[in-house]
Amino acid sequence: MVRVLFVCTGNTCRSPMAEALLWQKLQQARATDRVSVSSAGISAWAGQPASPEATSVMHRRGISSITAHRSRQVTAAQVAEADLVLVMTRSHQEKLQKCFADHADRIFLLSEYAGGLEDVVDPIGGPISEYQMCAEELDHLVEAALRKILPLAGNE
Repeated sequence: MVRVLFVCTGNTCRSPMAEALLWQKLQQARATDRVSVSSAGISAWAGQPASPEATSVMHRRGISSITAHRSRQVTAAQVAEADLVLVMTRSHQEKLQKCFADHADRIFLLSEYAGGLEDVVDPIGGPISEYQMCAEELDHLVEAALRKILPLAGNE
């Protein structure tokens, strides 16, 4: 089983959306028995739901699993258990690699893992259109990342 952990700042927008998108794609690929996915935040207030905007955008994409999401602070145990930690910004990557130096080799910027170099901008506090753009960007990045994750899980 390949364990993927998405990390953003508060674990209420980007990382839960990425988690939900990857889960949907794993279901479509019939790979949920080979890949697990979760999310956490660097500065999360534990137990918070996904933002209403993130929930709305995911519902429009036919994804309701985000409704049950509750934020959590990233921990050493989560990073140690993950085979792949995908973060939204370079600052997230730097912080996690510094805090969890023993696992730095499995902490990647999501866009870099997917073949790009850009940060995924935080839509928090912005209009729903920013959440839609973020979800679209995450969808493309997660799709590209999935092409690397499935072979790790024994799926071609």
